[in-house]
Amino acid sequence: MATFTIQTPLLVFPRVHSRTGTIERTCVFHNYRKGPLELRIGYDFPEHSWVQFYGSDEEDGPLVGEVLTIRPGENRIVLSINTDSFNFPTGRFRGRIAFDEVAGEAAGGTATGAAGGAAGGAAEGATNGSTRQSIELNFEAVEELGSFLGFAAIDLGTSSCAMSVFDIERDAVSAVPWSPRIGKRGETTPSAVFIRSYPKFVQGAPGGCSAGDLAMEEYRSGQPRAPHSLQVGTKRLIRNARVLVVDERGHGGLVDPLQILHFLGKLVIQKGQSEAGVRSVIRKVSVTFPPTWDYATTTRWRELFHGLGFADEDLDLSLDEASAAGLFYIYNCIREPDSLGKLVQDLLETREEIEIDGARGERFTFNLQCFDFGGGTIDIALIEGQLELLPHTLRLRLSLAGSDSCNYGGDQVTLAIFRMLKRRLALALCDPKRAHTEHSGEDQEIAAAVEPTVAAELGGFGLQTQQGFLLPDSSGQRWETGRVSWYDDGDTGEEVLRQNWGYVSAHITRPALESDIEDAIDATFPTRFLPSVDEVVRAQARKNFDWLWERAESLKIKLFDEVSHKVGHRSFQSFEVLDGFRRGISLEGVPHAKAQEALTWADEPVAREILSVTAGEVYRATSEPLEDALARCRRLAGSRRIDRVILSGQSCRMPIVSWMFSRPSSGGGLGVPPSKIEFDEHNAKTAVSKGACLLHVMRETLVGIEVDIDDFKSRLLDDLYYRELDGSPHVLFKAGTIDDFGVCEDVPETRAFPRYLSIFCGPERRLAGQFHFCDGGERLPPRPTIGARVTPDGDREELPTRAEMLARRRDDRDSYLHWSARLLKWTERERIAWMEETATAGSVERPIYRYYLTRNHRLYAVRDRGADDRALFALKTDFTTQFELPPDEDPFSGIH
Repeated sequence: MATFTIQTPLLVFPRVHSRTGTIERTCVFHNYRKGPLELRIGYDFPEHSWVQFYGSDEEDGPLVGEVLTIRPGENRIVLSINTDSFNFPTGRFRGRIAFDEVAGEAAGGTATGAAGGAAGGAAEGATNGSTRQSIELNFEAVEELGSFLGFAAIDLGTSSCAMSVFDIERDAVSAVPWSPRIGKRGETTPSAVFIRSYPKFVQGAPGGCSAGDLAMEEYRSGQPRAPHSLQVGTKRLIRNARVLVVDERGHGGLVDPLQILHFLGKLVIQKGQSEAGVRSVIRKVSVTFPPTWDYATTTRWRELFHGLGFADEDLDLSLDEASAAGLFYIYNCIREPDSLGKLVQDLLETREEIEIDGARGERFTFNLQCFDFGGGTIDIALIEGQLELLPHTLRLRLSLAGSDSCNYGGDQVTLAIFRMLKRRLALALCDPKRAHTEHSGEDQEIAAAVEPTVAAELGGFGLQTQQGFLLPDSSGQRWETGRVSWYDDGDTGEEVLRQNWGYVSAHITRPALESDIEDAIDATFPTRFLPSVDEVVRAQARKNFDWLWERAESLKIKLFDEVSHKVGHRSFQSFEVLDGFRRGISLEGVPHAKAQEALTWADEPVAREILSVTAGEVYRATSEPLEDALARCRRLAGSRRIDRVILSGQSCRMPIVSWMFSRPSSGGGLGVPPSKIEFDEHNAKTAVSKGACLLHVMRETLVGIEVDIDDFKSRLLDDLYYRELDGSPHVLFKAGTIDDFGVCEDVPETRAFPRYLSIFCGPERRLAGQFHFCDGGERLPPRPTIGARVTPDGDREELPTRAEMLARRRDDRDSYLHWSARLLKWTERERIAWMEETATAGSVERPIYRYYLTRNHRLYAVRDRGADDRALFALKTDFTTQFELPPDEDPFSGIH
């Protein structure tokens, strides 16, 4: 009788690519003995350094030695295959890993289960009291990845991630970027990380965590996991100095949020590289971000991708998310004849006749408002364009007029629904009969919707003093939520809700009720799993939160799909029509034990009516931040006429968004007809990454179309400056378009210039970073040589100076675009060295400081003391000054 079995004895991999990271498989071992069992690991192939096991009891990394210890019952053992190993097989591979019970152990206990054919993995034999089981590995093909010949872009969004690629050979026919399948649902994967083992996670060891779809599955499967072991909306963490995480066993601590984001980015890159149609190592990548991220945050974002193996010169951070989505729309519009004709018809009012090189044609101008409603932010951009139709050529020139964003997204819409459902569920729990009676329309005396008077004394509510498993914040900082946490096993807070029933019902859509009422609601149906960083995580509250959040998210999608199907195509008349659409939830699987017992009608259809929200309520609960986003759009537009509105992001599926835009200007909208409000549902999420790809390929992919997108790049949203002795700002770069060939020359009055020069941004005087002029700095690199260009007339054109480039930008656009495209392929430091060649020389008595701001949001300074004494300094950012997102604005902070 076997003392143990292996559930998965055969692992087959049709195709494996080297240099694509680690492949993990979970193997289930069943130990039928009453005590622990030691298994000796043996390999029938000589070089096995690329194979590693992680046992269920291991805390400090992979197994040491060749013995695996498994506990009684079921054990999940992670098999990690390192395809980056120097010794990884080539061609194809078949091998067996055997597990033998250590001699003498078999007699130490008795098997408690059957010999286990049902569990899989038959015994191969027994020798001297030991039983052997094995795992067979079969790699049908092992292939090497070459370098990707093209461009890639990554959108690490708040709720989900996407990647887009364009191979300059393979995709030349379609001339359209495409998105590899990186998740189980297709082109996107959740921005989620599940911590399996905290010690392995902080060491960066395989088996420490999972990301994407697998993270969601592992958290929700099997035994209940420790709260906070699942990190969702991970992009929000970028501004935090430290983040508190735990693993599924409850061990945890404070970590750098880049450690969490690293595994998510690694998953996206590896999945994209392994996808059919790519199967190459991606060396260069464009990365998008919200337009209002400041210098320090974008630097933090860059550091993340440095950790993923990308050098500075291989990263492009020149395009924000809303601008990228707008670029994708324009590209599709001009490459399709029907769409181009439709756009020209819309622009007839701007038509003017032109003549270029003897060819007569027409010029049209347009303004596009891009509105990217994602999971964590609403990003907006205003794009200005000129379209010139000539006999044999179409010329397109695009520029970014402005961009903005606000910290509100689809997750906050879900949170609004979550709050309404929680309040209605708490009311139903405190008085099930009254909830049913009110819904059925029977006579019932309803309390007036007055401001609450809480009759219960706080001392009457029990505060649990649990011992938690989380490490407290050593700083002692607390989240000031202004709320008291009421918890026990019973019905705390129910009397408060009964006395204030009318108030809660009448203000169901408010973001926050009176704090005492909110406490009573949470005491009745607890979902606050982390009221402050000093308190323990409440496991039951986290279960309730996860259950209700999942239903709120599903309800939101179904509710607005129904609205879109029935009335979404109509012109806006009134938001009152939304009150006719209602959706509810059932109590199936609710983890709150009292819910099923107290609500006798829980299994009846009426439950979905009582525990429901209307589309009108969702609008009223979210209208304030949405109106703020619309106000930002109006400020960007100014006196310009908006010709088209481009919607992207999953949350733009809500017809509320297009209706708000189509309202007349007097009603707060932009007065844009519904026919000119575009939403590409199939590319709602991937439009951002595809647009970022197009920034590199538009000039090369459109036959017969000349594209000028040199002015279509990042903008500086706030002034960059340092402070004079009197406190006044000395502005280095003003807000606006970033000029790749721009420079700010500064000659301080005295030699006593600060050795640590602090640079600030914005009216709030946020610290962007410091120049450490006390250090020696870097030497300027030699600029690469560029061969002289032979013009069509046979003349040789040498590399221009910076002054000549600026003159050509003014007088000879074609020559400027030619040389700027070549110069922008250099690294930032090489371009600075080129511009320094003809710069004004300083002296020892009076050094000159020159500052360079690049489209990748990097700020450099050159200190010139003359006599070839020039040193280059990069702005150093102190991330300890980063501010954390207020818990009230984070749906997953644990206080909702």
